[in-house]
Amino acid sequence: MTGQNPQALRMFLEDVAKTSSRIIERSKVVAAEQRATKEQQAASGAEGVEQIQLVPASENQIITFEIPDGPPPENLEITGEGSEELDPEMVKAFLQKRWDIFESFPKNLKKALGEKSLEKVNKVLGKMSVEDAEEVVGQLQEAGILSVSLVSRIFT
Repeated sequence: MTGQNPQALRMFLEDVAKTSSRIIERSKVVAAEQRATKEQQAASGAEGVEQIQLVPASENQIITFEIPDGPPPENLEITGEGSEELDPEMVKAFLQKRWDIFESFPKNLKKALGEKSLEKVNKVLGKMSVEDAEEVVGQLQEAGILSVSLVSRIFT
């Protein structure tokens, strides 16, 4: 965590919170759509299984995963511009919580996250109950592992 700027960290955490809210809202919409589909299938005699999937809200968004390398070092040293404004113990606590959350995931989810494959993460989430998958998505957001980015498209 060298060269961290407290304003950048605050902006990052605010972006994570906004992204989390968007993903949760989008998940609710997708879940509602899936419930409607399930009801239609039930009415027609076919049955589906409700599940949570991570889906970009628009074609200009991409979903990526940034997993921690490991627990924070015992003696965390923060240097660089703005480092004097950061509390090393708070940063260490956040990094430890991030690691603990990642380590709490099942092996198949950790592997999918490590491969940074949205398709593989969705496959793992699809095998979970809706409640468990929603909890995992919340933990991914809390730990800063789940990242939604806007992509600019330039036409020439």
